[in-house]
Amino acid sequence: MGSRWALDLDPDADEDDPRQICEGVSVAPYDYFREPTDEEIEAYLREANR
Repeated sequence: MGSRWALDLDPDADEDDPRQICEGVSVAPYDYFREPTDEEIEAYLREANR
């Protein structure tokens, strides 16, 4: 994991600008990122309303 300083992304930032911009990566099986089906949404809502 790395980070960048505000000056890296904002040319108008001061050299002593304390803001840090963090970068990250999500790692999961491909199916985790797919849109849920209508059936999965309905099943989730039924379970949540119990």
